[in-house]
Amino acid sequence: MRAVLMDVDGTMIDSYPGVVASYLAALEQVGASHPEAKPLRQVLGPPMVESFAEAGVVGADIEKARQAYMDAYRADGWTNASAYEGVGDFLQAMKDQQVVLATATSKGDFFTRKVLERAGLLDFFDVVATAGIPGVREFPTKADVVGDAVAQVRAVAAARGLDADEPIDFVMVGDRHHDISGAKTHGIDTVAATWGYGDEAEWAMARARAKDFSELGRVIDGLW
Repeated sequence: MRAVLMDVDGTMIDSYPGVVASYLAALEQVGASHPEAKPLRQVLGPPMVESFAEAGVVGADIEKARQAYMDAYRADGWTNASAYEGVGDFLQAMKDQQVVLATATSKGDFFTRKVLERAGLLDFFDVVATAGIPGVREFPTKADVVGDAVAQVRAVAAARGLDADEPIDFVMVGDRHHDISGAKTHGIDTVAATWGYGDEAEWAMARARAKDFSELGRVIDGLW
């Protein structure tokens, strides 16, 4: 069995406008500002609290900023996003090959589902692995999210009759170093999505790279 784990922001969805606007609004609420040396696009990828900390937000203001971000994102930030060209065709091609598809994103569960549903992509996925639901089930790091995705894929495999000792070939697709290192923790190779928000140094960490979705399928086939 084969499985592809997909990051969301910067890989399937261009969510830059809504995420960045919500992030900047949150910083303003706590009297902080974005570090000039850090490109704004790199806010996307890691858990948002990491970006707040890098902006100098500390102590109780971290939670205030997180709540302000969620308020802004919930209001209209999540709708200010669009699917990258070719993603639907790629996901359909994977389904046609009987590949198990899973998300592996540091986005929360609620908005992952909302954003993917709005883009017409949610139904492609056998597994939706996310940062979880606050106070219920949380996965604070990308490695934690990938681990949950792997466990859920194995459950899908078992439900389809795959023996427990039969291997599953996993590939991760993501645009940031968090995706690559999180997958490596579980021995999974990553294809860097170079249309996303990372940079050359991050993409160099990956096993392979693709410039768009039309190339991605061929790159994954080469890894398998």
